[in-house]
Amino acid sequence: MKLRVNVGPMRLFVVVLLAFFGNGTATLAGAAEAEVLKVGEVAPPFVLKTMNAKLVGQNQFVLKEHVGPEAKAIKKAVVLSFAASYCEPCRRELKELKAMKAELTEAGAELAVVVIDTEAEGIAAMQKLTVDELALPFPVLADRFGVLARRYHANALPMTVVIGSDGNVRYVASGFAEGALDKLRAELGIKVEAKPKK
Repeated sequence: MKLRVNVGPMRLFVVVLLAFFGNGTATLAGAAEAEVLKVGEVAPPFVLKTMNAKLVGQNQFVLKEHVGPEAKAIKKAVVLSFAASYCEPCRRELKELKAMKAELTEAGAELAVVVIDTEAEGIAAMQKLTVDELALPFPVLADRFGVLARRYHANALPMTVVIGSDGNVRYVASGFAEGALDKLRAELGIKVEAKPKK
C-alpha cells in the first residue's frame, strides 16, 4: 500500500515564500494593484454600524435597503467615501462632501462615509473629526475590522464609489485634488458650474 501525499498546498506555500523573499516582490505588488473594484460589477453587500447614530437616526447602514433588487426605498445611487485618520486629503474631501449634501439629496443619492481605521486611536480620531467637529449629516460607518475596505479594494485614499440603483458599481475614483468632486457631480447628473478662466 502506497502512501499518497498531496503536495499541492505545500507547493503553493513554497511559491508564495519565494515570491515574498525572492525576486517576486514586484509580482506580488503588481497582483495587489491589479485587484480593483471594477465598474459594472455587483457592489459587495454589507451591513455596518453607524458612528453617528443619534445624528442620522439609524444604528446601521444596510446597502441592500438602498439599492439593488431588494431595496425598500430605492435610491438613484449610493455614494461611499472611504476615509481614515491618517489620510490628510480625506479631511478636505469630507468637508466638501458635507457642503454637497443638498445637491446629493436632490440627485436622489445617499452618501455614507466608511471609516477604515482598525486601531482604537484612529477610530477615536475619526469619531472626533466626523461626528464632533464636522457633524456630518450622513451616515459615518465603522469598518473596524477592515472587511469592507478589503472587499472594495480601498487601497488609495480617499476613495469614492458610486453604486447605481441596480446595485452595480457605476464609478470609482481614488485620491483628491481640486475639482475632484466635479467628476462625481457629473456622474450623478448634478450640474457643474463652469469656473471662470484666470
